[in-house]
Amino acid sequence: MTNLARIFFFTVYAAHLLAAGLPALDATSLLSKKTLSQQEFEATLASLDAQTQKNIILNKKEFLTLLEKIIKEPRELTMLVDKQHKLSSHYAPDDLTDLSEQSWARVKRKHLMVSSLMMKDLEKMIKAAEKEGIALYVASGYRSYAYQKKTYAGWIEKLGSKEAMRISAPAGASQHQLGTAVDFYPINSSFTGTPAQVWLAENAHKYGFSLSFPAAHEKQTGYKYESWHYRYIGLHAIQIQQKFFGGLQYRFLTWWNGQRHFYTQKVHK
Repeated sequence: MTNLARIFFFTVYAAHLLAAGLPALDATSLLSKKTLSQQEFEATLASLDAQTQKNIILNKKEFLTLLEKIIKEPRELTMLVDKQHKLSSHYAPDDLTDLSEQSWARVKRKHLMVSSLMMKDLEKMIKAAEKEGIALYVASGYRSYAYQKKTYAGWIEKLGSKEAMRISAPAGASQHQLGTAVDFYPINSSFTGTPAQVWLAENAHKYGFSLSFPAAHEKQTGYKYESWHYRYIGLHAIQIQQKFFGGLQYRFLTWWNGQRHFYTQKVHK
C-alpha cells in the first residue's frame, strides 16, 4: 500500500468512526509497530476462547491501538472491582461532582455524586435519549465504603447472607465506590422492559457506558441481572468490549486485569 493509499484509508476509516459517534484511532501504534513481538502478543490471549483469540489476532492493530489509548486514560475507568478484587476502605474519587446541580440531569435525590470522568458523556447520553422522548433518571451514583457496608448489612438482615450476596456488594466490592457507576430509576426489576431500559440496552455503549450485570451471567458476575446498573468505562474500552469480548464487561475487565501491567510496561518501554 502506498503512502497516499494509507492516508486515504485512515481518513475514510476515521470519518466512519466519527459518523458513528466514536473516537477515531491513530494510524499507527507503538505496540503494533515495534515494542511487542507476535509471540508475546498471542501469549497474552491464551486465557481467551479460540474464537475471541482469532478475532483479536485478525484485528491486531485496532485492538492494540485501543489498548494503548486505554493505558493513557485514568486507571479507574477499567479497574476490575468485584467480590474478589476489592477497593480499600480509604479509596474515594477525588473528582466527585454533584449531579443534582447540573441543569441537564434528571436525578431522584439531592447531592447525588458521580465522578467527573463520565459527566461529559453522561450528559450527551441523557440529551440523546430526550431527543427520542426517553427520560433517563439517575437514582444512585457514588457510594462510600462505609455507606456500602451499612447497605450490605441491611440486606443480610432482611434476606440472609446467601440471597444478599446475589443482589448487593460487600463493602469494597461495589463499582459505585469508583464514582463511575450509576443506577437508573427505578432500581429494581420493574425497570426491565421500560422504554428507558430498552433505549439504554441499544444505545448506552455509544457513550462509553456498559451494563455490569447482564441476564444469564450471574455465575460469572456474582450478581443477579440488574438492567438498571451501568458503569462508565470510556469510549475506547467500550469499543474493545463490544467488538472483541461479546459486549460483556466482566469478560474484558477480567482479562485486562491480568494483562494491564504487561501492556503498560510495553507502552512506556
